[in-house]
Amino acid sequence: MQINAPKGGEFQKEPSLNPPFRVRIAGGKTKGRKMLNYIKLIALALVTLLALIAANYARDLAYLVHAILVAVVAGGLFIYHLRKVGDKNVAPQNEYNDGLIRMGVILTAFWGVVAFWSA
Repeated sequence: MQINAPKGGEFQKEPSLNPPFRVRIAGGKTKGRKMLNYIKLIALALVTLLALIAANYARDLAYLVHAILVAVVAGGLFIYHLRKVGDKNVAPQNEYNDGLIRMGVILTAFWGVVAFWSA
């Protein structure tokens, strides 16, 4: 029995059902998502600045506490998103991320129990 090798000394690879792992966003276009990150950063910076201005003009303690709370949360989110701007890690498109759904179900059940208990 004679085996005929392809010309050039290279063997053909068998076709695979699993393509090589590549993460794509909207057909490989990421320009819109990058712009969205910058818009998000600008919005968070403005919210932080306006909350600090509101805290400066506060006349009562409750308003002051809530203005500072909004400023701290917006500032924290600003720093969090600022650190992620250069990352190219994207969630895999072939997996279902059900962590958020689980958290929502647990919080909804907790809220239902609290509502029934308080009634």
